[in-house]
Amino acid sequence: MSLLLKVPARINILGNPADANEGDLSTISAAIDIYAYAQVTKEDKIILEQKTKTANGFETIQLREHRCDEIPLQYNGELDLLKGAVNRLYLHSSEFRQKITGHGFKISVWTDVPQQSGLGGSSLFVILALGGLRRIFELDPLIHSDYFIAEVTQRVESKELNITAGYADRYVPIFGGIAYLDYRGKLLQKELHEEPLATYERLDQWGLNIPLVFISSGVLRNSGDVHGIMRPIYLQEHEKWLKEGGKPPSMVQFMNNAWETAWRGKIALIKQDWRSIGHLMNENHHAVDHQSAICRPYRSNP
Repeated sequence: MSLLLKVPARINILGNPADANEGDLSTISAAIDIYAYAQVTKEDKIILEQKTKTANGFETIQLREHRCDEIPLQYNGELDLLKGAVNRLYLHSSEFRQKITGHGFKISVWTDVPQQSGLGGSSLFVILALGGLRRIFELDPLIHSDYFIAEVTQRVESKELNITAGYADRYVPIFGGIAYLDYRGKLLQKELHEEPLATYERLDQWGLNIPLVFISSGVLRNSGDVHGIMRPIYLQEHEKWLKEGGKPPSMVQFMNNAWETAWRGKIALIKQDWRSIGHLMNENHHAVDHQSAICRPYRSNP
């Protein structure tokens, strides 16, 4: 049995970066037609591979083999996203632990998503691995639902690999379309089943034909470098504010302003008020630029 899977990259349109830094507000996010792929087959051992497209087909970038009894697989900077998917599925799924006894698999992944483009590319390999293993081992779809895949992907990156990124990266490639995502109750990013699931409201049901063009600058950025600075500052300010009250501190106010662009944008999208959408996008980006400048000293002096 061999499976071929693909999942799309995602963009945040409004509310950025509420999914990563706050994790308790909202974004409007969308899947786009740039994809990552995986081929998954059953084998007698565990084989993990990352490939790249060439003019003559594919070229292997990394290939590693493991015994089935080696789980949890050790992280060493090579194929860690795929290893994390295997390790977390093994941790959370008793059915997978039982079915993998004596049976292995091969996961080969490749992508058309530009590297470090801010499109959630790292999450795609984890989603593909988890989705492929769910199907190849015929895991119970009620227990191993799409929500389960999204939430486990979050834990792979945040808990296993210390990557700071948002829930939109994990939900949008699975559920698709353009959506209003509500992250209430997910501020502390607790373990699986210890916080609510994100609420995913598809907005394209309203027959939207959004006149937007998305362009990649080609500039490489590690979004975790920004989120990894902002989120700890936010958590500190938010905790202090809850205890002491008073005027919301800078980061808390910033995230509330970002959230406002999302909920106001939802209203504008339903009305197809494109001018208001444009104004809100400018407002959101100006706020992010301003707050990034405030956080810059923390980045240079950790």
